Amino acid sequence: MQKVLNQEEIDALFKRVRGGKATSTAKAKQLVIPCDYRSAGQITKDQLRLLTGLHETFARNLMHTIGAYLRVNLEIAVVSVEQLTYSELLSRVPDMIYFGTLRVNELNSIAGITLELPIAYPILDLLLGGKGRAQQEIRELTEIEQEILASVMTTIVGELSSCWKALGLSFTFEGRINQDDAQEIISPTERVLALSFELRMPEVQAMLNIVFPSVVASMMQRSLQKGGRRHSNAAATQHIRKRLMESQFSLELTLPAVPVPARDLLDMDTGGVLMLPHKVQEPVALTVAGSRMFTAFPVARNEKRAGYIQKINSLHEEEERAADGF
Repeated sequence: MQKVLNQEEIDALFKRVRGGKATSTAKAKQLVIPCDYRSAGQITKDQLRLLTGLHETFARNLMHTIGAYLRVNLEIAVVSVEQLTYSELLSRVPDMIYFGTLRVNELNSIAGITLELPIAYPILDLLLGGKGRAQQEIRELTEIEQEILASVMTTIVGELSSCWKALGLSFTFEGRINQDDAQEIISPTERVLALSFELRMPEVQAMLNIVFPSVVASMMQRSLQKGGRRHSNAAATQHIRKRLMESQFSLELTLPAVPVPARDLLDMDTGGVLMLPHKVQEPVALTVAGSRMFTAFPVARNEKRAGYIQKINSLHEEEERAADGF
């Protein structure tokens, strides 16, 4: 049986033959969005804030670690976190500086670390038994001084690995290189991530700089974006909070350790009462997962044993007790 076309189908057929298109299949307008390739890979304000906070923690930890190592009052602060080309960064580096390299273990990539020499001299003086005096004249380090300073750089890179552990990266200090070799570890036109820290000692202040290649900066951005999305997911946050509220901790209401004569223990029998040198008016410790979080009195409520909270102990108080050996 032959199909008979109606008038609308005949009109559509003629339009297709003539190069036209049916009204029902009109081409939709395409949406064109301008793209600025210069902003590709650029750190956003939120990522910059997170990255600055991350390295403020690194600066505090490093200040305590190096300060205790050198036994000197040392202050470290984040000065800047920026993206620029490697050639621009090298143009800021003084001619005489300690320039070292560190390997990004997970990416098999090379990053750079610099320490200005004015602060290297007092550090070396302290490590050699001096008082950490600064020097007026800038001179090149000897081979022995470079080896000694390498131990400090290794400590710095170790703290950096602890800081970046949350981002899935770790670093290994490889050693010092000269200025000519420093120009070849990263392409001059490559955009790098540069971190600048100010180091202050009693007589001198100088800069510590860490520079990461673009591959590290890109991985860092992806990690921060994932972290930001997880943080902004209110439903996931509420779910985690609910699970945490259902978590269980071991709790114990205990008397403090007191001496008891052996004769009292030997005289104990069923139904006997052992007298302890602890007054009834004094509260006992209520520990949560081994931490003395409260002091309380043992009471009864609704035919069950209970603890009447008398005081909430601060974490600092618990740390002081632990340091004193209690």
